[in-house]
Amino acid sequence: MSPAPVIIQETIQLPFSRDHVWSYLAEAPGLGRWFMPGTLQQDEQPFFLFHAPYGDTACWVLERERPARFRFEWGIQGDIVTFQLNGIQGGTELQLAHQVPASTTEGPSLEALREGWRHLIQQELPRVMKEDEQEKGSGP
Repeated sequence: MSPAPVIIQETIQLPFSRDHVWSYLAEAPGLGRWFMPGTLQQDEQPFFLFHAPYGDTACWVLERERPARFRFEWGIQGDIVTFQLNGIQGGTELQLAHQVPASTTEGPSLEALREGWRHLIQQELPRVMKEDEQEKGSGP
């Protein structure tokens, strides 16, 4: 029996609607602002690329249930990333789950991946969303 995959999880509460948070998770312009640029389309096209510093990475949309759940396979190793959005009083709770295949969970790379997601979800995403809100509100 092969070892079970590892699941990296992060949860954050954001003071924005689910539709607004969705635009930063499942649409290329928003996702590119805090994560990495890519070719993700809003239509039903299942294939997209992330343009990572080390080269392009192929991804496949597995589930797109606006504005509640976005799930995709990332790369050829079988990583599955899920963004779950739940409406809460005053905003949205975002739950990230990154399922990492057991074959790739050895060594320091798993801890680096865990820390990377923590930084992105807890710091970068909220920072970018707040900056964008402030820019909208600043007006001429």
